[in-house]
Amino acid sequence: MKRCYAALLVLASIPPCAAQELGRLFFNPEQRAQLERSTSPQKPLPPLLNGIVQKCDGSRTIWLDGMAQSASDEPSPSRQHLEFPERGKLSLTVGERLREDAAH
Repeated sequence: MKRCYAALLVLASIPPCAAQELGRLFFNPEQRAQLERSTSPQKPLPPLLNGIVQKCDGSRTIWLDGMAQSASDEPSPSRQHLEFPERGKLSLTVGERLREDAAH
């Protein structure tokens, strides 16, 4: 019991530490505008062919941007021809994104 009182006495005699100054918490208007510009919505990523599953009967399901879709038969098990309104018919392999410079 005496030890507890002695420990409390020692702790009470220690002066409190000075807190560090935080500085300015808010950004100035120019910095806020720059932050807003950097967090503005980015343009969406081009489509990604995530995967292909082909059943025994030849019917295929593809995953384009994580969404399952039925697809036409293709000779290649890892490639799919896809029709894009703005680009026409293009061929993608599994794991490939539609490139910006893809030809029509």
